[in-house]
Amino acid sequence: MTGNATVFEPGSYTAHAHAQASVFFGDGQTLRASGEGRVALSDHNVTNALLLEKVMLVPGCAANLVSVYETAKSLGCTVMFDEHECTVVKDSDIIMQVPVD
Repeated sequence: MTGNATVFEPGSYTAHAHAQASVFFGDGQTLRASGEGRVALSDHNVTNALLLEKVMLVPGCAANLVSVYETAKSLGCTVMFDEHECTVVKDSDIIMQVPVD
């Protein structure tokens, strides 16, 4: 989910697809999704972008949140973390490596 409508791939956003979906945050805040679309997740190597489907737009959400399990399952990849980076592997090929803070 994201609060930033500019991250969606052109033409992929559909308003109100999840208009009834409520998102509950740990601080007690509840926000409503206003739609969904497709987002390209990349390490600036466009040829290796991962396309995330059904990403919800939740106005007021301060961060982009991704379910690692759902992403790995839907894309058929493995996601590994260590103290320095996150690595995404598909078909024995490293398709993305990004530093973690």
